[in-house]
Amino acid sequence: MARSQWHGLNETRRQVINHRLRAAEAKAQKLVADHKDMSGRVTEALLNECELDKEKIEKPFMSADTRAMQSAIDRADQIKLP
Repeated sequence: MARSQWHGLNETRRQVINHRLRAAEAKAQKLVADHKDMSGRVTEALLNECELDKEKIEKPFMSADTRAMQSAIDRADQIKLP
């Protein structure tokens, strides 16, 4: 919003906008804090690799249980049935 547009708003409207902006910022900060460990793993993966494909990006976000289940599924997919 351009500065002249901001000054053209009444006080109530500015307060509503400020409230929404503060709420969005708080939500974003909480998301970053809640997922700090995951973002660190993605950052480390990026530092170790020149490129990350979908699977390499998803891997740090998966829990150990989910990774074990995915590994079992991948192994089962490789079994050739007669």
